[in-house]
Amino acid sequence: MSEIEPGVIIAFIVGSVFLISLLSDFLFGKKDGPFESYYRSGQLKEKGTYKDGELEGLSELYYKNGQLSEKGTYKDGEPHGPFEGYSKNGQLEWKGTYNMGEECGEWIEDGETVTYDPCPPDLEDAV
Repeated sequence: MSEIEPGVIIAFIVGSVFLISLLSDFLFGKKDGPFESYYRSGQLKEKGTYKDGELEGLSELYYKNGQLSEKGTYKDGEPHGPFEGYSKNGQLEWKGTYNMGEECGEWIEDGETVTYDPCPPDLEDAV
């Protein structure tokens, strides 16, 4: 298959078990729109949105146990806005803000506050 048609669902069949590995829309061969990916167990692994092949908006990653691992926002494929990371038992481990892939403002990492260059005003309001 050389070209993926719009609206295709990618899935895998293992034996008699139907496993969805990745559920996404494609437009002109690029991921476009909401997507979900799953562990072999069927547990949700990641969900988010692609725009023209790049991550855009809220993205969430999950551990195999179903707990949220990380959540944050993307713009043009770069981390942009608030992000948070969690342990496997659901405890907040770190949080901070990205400006097009670069840390900015105050971050909390392992209980310590780390200060980077100030975030632009529009990102400060998003925290």
